Amino acid sequence: AVALDSGRASSMAALSCCIDELRSGATDMMVCVGGQHDMTVLLFEALKVTGRLASGEWHSPFDVRSNGVLPGEGCGALLLKRLAEARRDGDPIHGIIRGIGCARDTSSSQAATLAVERALGDADLSADDVAILEATPVGQSTVDAATMEGLARAYAAHSAQRAEPIVVGSTIAQIGDTGGVCGMAALIKALMEIEDLQVPAVPRLTQVSPYMTQHAKLMKIATQSATVSAARSDGRVIAAVHSGGQNEVNYHVLLERGTALKT
Repeated sequence: AVALDSGRASSMAALSCCIDELRSGATDMMVCVGGQHDMTVLLFEALKVTGRLASGEWHSPFDVRSNGVLPGEGCGALLLKRLAEARRDGDPIHGIIRGIGCARDTSSSQAATLAVERALGDADLSADDVAILEATPVGQSTVDAATMEGLARAYAAHSAQRAEPIVVGSTIAQIGDTGGVCGMAALIKALMEIEDLQVPAVPRLTQVSPYMTQHAKLMKIATQSATVSAARSDGRVIAAVHSGGQNEVNYHVLLERGTALKT
């Protein structure tokens, strides 16, 4: 067992290590676990001092009135195998990780762009193939605006002709900012979304922040429950998960709908 701590990117860093082990052939199966248990007075005080703790009524980070986040806790786990062997063994396949990219830069915008480009290259997919994006905003409008700008720049640069905008969701307004496990939470939510072909409405959202509305033709917030369809002509459904923040490693993961579908 190996324990990793990479800030809010911890669970995605662990996932990246698991993928490397499977690709190298060093192992046949990996269990990737992300957990956060830190609801302490010290944490709340640190968030308050740094200006990240929400005051008054709590709003979604995508809302124009957002003034911070509330911390959350949780734990998530994935059982990972190489696709060919999972099919051979008759395992239920809830999703297929097609690609992962990571980057760090002094600019959260540039880090987000590089992470997307590397994930698309790793997966051999086009930006137009992605139907859903699960984001993990930090609750600071300047940081979140820069990150979404970086994501939009990458997707626009690698897009030829998009029929519908990417539907954007987030767990942050549902279960709070779970720190190092926020990427794992977003990934599990994305797996359920591509299985159900449904993105639930982002709660606590009344008026979408201008930093998102300016990208409305490319990405739209799920202000109400949204039904999604495959962006690809072959029917494959692709979702993206982005995890990162200011001065942190950014990870971008591309998932394909698996075979363990509801009847």
